[in-house]
Amino acid sequence: MPLTGREQELLRLLNEYLAHLQSVQGLDPQTVQPFSIEDAAVQRWLQLAIQCCIDLGDSLLGRLGEPEPPRSRDIFPALVRLGIVDTSLAQTLEQLTDYRNTLAHAYADLSPAETWRRVRQGLPGMAELASRMSQQ
Repeated sequence: MPLTGREQELLRLLNEYLAHLQSVQGLDPQTVQPFSIEDAAVQRWLQLAIQCCIDLGDSLLGRLGEPEPPRSRDIFPALVRLGIVDTSLAQTLEQLTDYRNTLAHAYADLSPAETWRRVRQGLPGMAELASRMSQQ
């Protein structure tokens, strides 16, 4: 089933955000000042990349006639049940979804070290979801 125009745009944006994150993943987070422009950019790119993953999964579930999950993190186990992603990838994406909530709501609890850790752990999974979505 071909991607919708919205899904194609989300996939394009996801790949753009992932490219930005890949370009900075080699930086030492100890040299990044908390809440500096560099830190804020990485936080935002990560938040947007995760949101693209959520929105892509949710859109795919809708096209397949699946009910909308009660929480964003529940999108990924639903994709496991449909055989679209495996459990390991779903768990990674669930954890990233939880961190997206931290990025959006827990302003004082953010640190470059934690953000960079999440980037390094999450990049492969988000790239894998992008690849799987492009094959749908």
